[in-house]
Amino acid sequence: MAESTSGHRKGNRRKLNKSAAIRDYLQQHPDAGPTEVARKLTEQRIRVSATHVSNVKARLASGAAVGTRGVGRPRKVTTGSVSIETLVEVKKIVDRIGSVEMAQKALHSLSRLI
Repeated sequence: MAESTSGHRKGNRRKLNKSAAIRDYLQQHPDAGPTEVARKLTEQRIRVSATHVSNVKARLASGAAVGTRGVGRPRKVTTGSVSIETLVEVKKIVDRIGSVEMAQKALHSLSRLI
């Protein structure tokens, strides 16, 4: 079955995952170099470059998760729950300041000074 340049097999139009093919080959032949892997996969009608093989091999060696991307804003780190004693003290401060909104403004101003 012939392969088009877009990485699809003609007929069933199933997408060929080249990186998975590289990982599979490297699992069976862990000592193979990028050029050898690229040549052997090309013989199996999977066109990959030695550079692509090298990138996949480096990612495997680094232990990076396969198929994950760091997209979006990083999550805020939380330190855990607040004790009852701390909440009581914060309530006393809010009562003295007048409102939660005023306390938030004061904390925002304080954070800019620190």
